[in-house]
Amino acid sequence: MPELICLREARPLAQIVAAWLLSQSKSPIKDLSNTVVLVPTAGAARRLKAALVEQSADTGLLSPRIAAPMQFLAENSPTGTATRFDCLVAWTQVIEEMEEIEFENLFPGFASGSLRMSAPRIAATLMSLTDLLAEAGRSPDAPELQKLFPEDDRWPEIAELFGRVRDKLAAAHLTEVNAALIRTSRSGQAPAEIKEIVVAGVPDLTPLLQGFLKNLSTQGIRVVLLVHTPDCEDGVFDQWGRPDPDHWKTHILPISDEIIIPCESPDVEAGTAATFVQSSGQSAGMVLADPTLAPLMERAFEQKGMSTYDPSGVPLSSSPPALILREWPVFCRTGSLSSLRLLAETPLFLDHLASDDPHRAKSILEDLDFFAHSLIRDTLPSERELSHLDPRRDRPETFLSRLLILIRNIDHLRRTFHPEHSPDALPRLLTALYAQKKIPANSPEALALTELSSHIQALLSSPLQSDVPRHDLLQHEVAKARYFLPKPAGCIELHGWLEASWLDAPHLILCGCTEGNVPGVVDGHPFLPDQARQRLGISSNDQRFARDIYLAHCLLAVRLPESVRILFSQTGVEGDPNRASRLLFRCPDAQLAQRVQRLQHPLTAPTEKPPAERVWALRLPQKSPPVSLRVTGFKEYLQCPVRFYLKNLLRMQPIDSQKAEMDAADYGTVMHEVMENFANHQPVVHSRNPKEIEDFILEELDRVLSSVFGGIHSVALRAQRESLRARLRRFAFLQAEERRNGWRIVAAEEPFKAEDTLSIGPLKITAKLDRIEINENTGQRRILDYKSFNQLKTPEKTHLSSSRTPPIIDAATTGDGRQWVDLQLPLYRALAEHRWPQDSQPPLVGYFLLPPKIEDSAIELLPLDEARYESALTCARDIAERVSRGVFWPPAENLRFDDFSPLFPVGKESEAFDPESIAFLKGERP
Repeated sequence: MPELICLREARPLAQIVAAWLLSQSKSPIKDLSNTVVLVPTAGAARRLKAALVEQSADTGLLSPRIAAPMQFLAENSPTGTATRFDCLVAWTQVIEEMEEIEFENLFPGFASGSLRMSAPRIAATLMSLTDLLAEAGRSPDAPELQKLFPEDDRWPEIAELFGRVRDKLAAAHLTEVNAALIRTSRSGQAPAEIKEIVVAGVPDLTPLLQGFLKNLSTQGIRVVLLVHTPDCEDGVFDQWGRPDPDHWKTHILPISDEIIIPCESPDVEAGTAATFVQSSGQSAGMVLADPTLAPLMERAFEQKGMSTYDPSGVPLSSSPPALILREWPVFCRTGSLSSLRLLAETPLFLDHLASDDPHRAKSILEDLDFFAHSLIRDTLPSERELSHLDPRRDRPETFLSRLLILIRNIDHLRRTFHPEHSPDALPRLLTALYAQKKIPANSPEALALTELSSHIQALLSSPLQSDVPRHDLLQHEVAKARYFLPKPAGCIELHGWLEASWLDAPHLILCGCTEGNVPGVVDGHPFLPDQARQRLGISSNDQRFARDIYLAHCLLAVRLPESVRILFSQTGVEGDPNRASRLLFRCPDAQLAQRVQRLQHPLTAPTEKPPAERVWALRLPQKSPPVSLRVTGFKEYLQCPVRFYLKNLLRMQPIDSQKAEMDAADYGTVMHEVMENFANHQPVVHSRNPKEIEDFILEELDRVLSSVFGGIHSVALRAQRESLRARLRRFAFLQAEERRNGWRIVAAEEPFKAEDTLSIGPLKITAKLDRIEINENTGQRRILDYKSFNQLKTPEKTHLSSSRTPPIIDAATTGDGRQWVDLQLPLYRALAEHRWPQDSQPPLVGYFLLPPKIEDSAIELLPLDEARYESALTCARDIAERVSRGVFWPPAENLRFDDFSPLFPVGKESEAFDPESIAFLKGERP
């Protein structure tokens, strides 16, 4: 049996373990080369090595082998042991090969074919079961499991399934990894030079490791268990140095109220921790019981001029090569534009696409956005589908040719490196992407690529690899992997909970001390819940609680009370409530009420996030005032002069990255093009037959949709097409009726260009009139604008407002106390009077309304008497004069619908710009 030695000194564990180890060597040079020291974590190993070097500086040292217990056990497993990836493949294949009628107790309720689809996920669950059983020194086919759990009828089927996995691996001359560990535990041997094994500060040795140590002790190897017991009784541990749950669950921790710091949120907790470290002269040890706090800590410390280092590593899945490895198979299988866009956002992939012309990189991203947002697609179009697009003013032939080249290049990559065509397609793709790229050694990208390569190699070298590459299983392994960056000098290391006892820093800050983190909670398992774990003797919630309260006792026992701070957040990152750790309530009964009040009483600060503060001001490019102005620009100026400048002079516009259907602009584009083609088509435009008009415009709608979007590919677009068809059928009926009433279309999309148009004040007014008619009976002219509002809006409602909010400019107020909010139709009348001065009557102006509720479709005119008309022109002249002088101020505050809201996330719009920009927008020129 092992020898248990209690280390009673109230010093950090690394120091006293190092001292004990060095005391065992009597030679002038401390020779520990025949000793293996097993410690709980890699961080503990680093601390112990440093302490050994420091304490043997005067004598010299032949260092011991320092490792984690499971690492040492695995190193001594026999050759021919399967890798974890091999085992995952074997489990998956066995499940895929099952008959649907098999294992009804294990897989009840699975429909035909569903097991095969869920095989990787089920395989991962069953592998985790074998891992847990291995901790108890048992395999899933161990006969005693059915005796331990007689109430669970799944164990015979689990044993049968595991037998198939074992046979599949054996056919490839491999031993299942956990079976190999169990065999090593029972009969394995350590290297011949090993004379002593020291287990230092490991409070949760599993039965598997206990069996291994027993086995080695029978071979003449000395096994010593070092247990840290500052202010502890010897009898509160079992023979393997594990804390006794019956004793430790009632243990009182020496925690005073003063060292517990409740915080409103994780952000506040991170800031508080950074302040404590800064005030300690950076001599404090940082311990994160909640590892998810690491990014917040990094930001908080950076704000105070300090850097942090997370020794737990960086998720491999967050690296660019891993993203490519994840998204490329998805794109190849589905053609998903969202996956392709993610790929193109990595410089590595984008540079490869633009390798023939580095200046193409930006346009490639724009082209992918064009496919997704302008063509409203979720898959990459083919060359044939792209041929449906007609050249347009905004899509010249050169643009379409550029798109065609991009599609051909991507299709070539897809054919060359399609993952389903060969197992080595993914590594060949990465090789091609990195062919011309130089990566600095030890850079994050190089380290991530090295780690990723090991997983790819596991895929390629697996003897269980089939004709169908198991990239789905590769992704499963990559998602769990991490890579490790070198530790920068002078940084603050963020230690894990199990490393706290090994820190020698004089001050200690423990963060994330909430229930579920400390004490750690054993996650529920579908086959081994907590009570089942207790029967097996492996880690359970009771044992985890005993372990963590013991560790808390040790880290408090070696420091002065005022040198420790314990922090926790009352809310999580998303604002969900947290509970303080049970460990913080382990105080004398007389103090419990006061402790509860401190930990659970609402804080004086609000629980919601503090208001954001503006940390930068917008500096705008300064553009000269325009010499002409679109009719629609007057509405934009009346809405907000600042946003008018952003949109019309800086050409800023929002992009909807989640666009999945036609927006209002797309809808209007399609509608107007169909109407223009109808108006220019003889003789249908003069038809009085609704059916003849309907047949033409519905056919024209399909042609326009095909030319604009390259065909209809999404369900949303099909639904919108049906909505358009319903509106156009109603249009056909109304059009025939208007034609019978004498209205004849004489022009459509009539342009008014700056070189030949009306001037309002100092500006030329430009426009394009949707529909111009002449009444054959009265000779009166009528100008209509097609509108497809989602809700019925008359011209009066869209042009005039009764709002009590003061207008942007005084001239917007009409004689009856209302406000102009749009000048489109009055300016249409002014343009018509300028173009056709011979007309004897003022033109009528209005809307041809085609809303979703087709019975509301109608022609609505704007009542425009001379007083109102003159009021509109006065307002227009005032706007034109202000624009000409370069006055684009003040900004409107809190608009209901605002395309530029991301520019004003904090405070008032008027405070968003730097003083120079504000002066410029006010028209103040040097």
